[in-house]
Amino acid sequence: MFNFFKKFTPVALLSLMIVGLYAESETESRVSLSLRFSPIKKVKVYLVPELRLDENGIDKALGEIEAKYSLLKVLDMGVAYKAVFNFKDSSETELAHRITVYSEAEHEIGRFTPALRVMYTNYNEDDGLSNFLRVRIKGAYNIRRSKIDPYAVAELYYGLENGTHKLRYGAGLNWRLKGSTAISFGYKIDDYINSDRIKHIIELGVGVKF
Repeated sequence: MFNFFKKFTPVALLSLMIVGLYAESETESRVSLSLRFSPIKKVKVYLVPELRLDENGIDKALGEIEAKYSLLKVLDMGVAYKAVFNFKDSSETELAHRITVYSEAEHEIGRFTPALRVMYTNYNEDDGLSNFLRVRIKGAYNIRRSKIDPYAVAELYYGLENGTHKLRYGAGLNWRLKGSTAISFGYKIDDYINSDRIKHIIELGVGVKF
């Protein structure tokens, strides 16, 4: 399985980059800090500030609070609120409010963990559109005697009014440091269905458990 991931991850990243060469593309960088608390058994609470940057500097600042409940050993239910501060040139900062409700199932099969998440959100902060279903599949692998876990992900954005809006593909890794801290790095591509637009997303995150 590890040999498969060693071969698959570079091929997936190269394929994503080649797709981006043949379309109108843009690049966005995302930096986030995730603080996780477990106030009671089976409940996790996350506080996540985030910055998004483009070629002009800071594009958006976001603040999210999320609560997740382990309904079953393999099934979580969650709800989140996100405030999105959208900075525009020559205009006032826009504030949008995003509510999400989701369920996520995952199950460890040896060192491989597949996961399926289904999410409803009232607002897509990248495009200003409303009422989306997001369906995501993800596969992660725990490398033996290593603190680095690679993953691959694919996600469908389906607008309840306008149909399929975009597809997202990505790969990355989580690096578990000593104690309760982890660093994540990811690269994703948003492929918009009804246009030649392509967005490259580079993500860097720090997670801390309390």
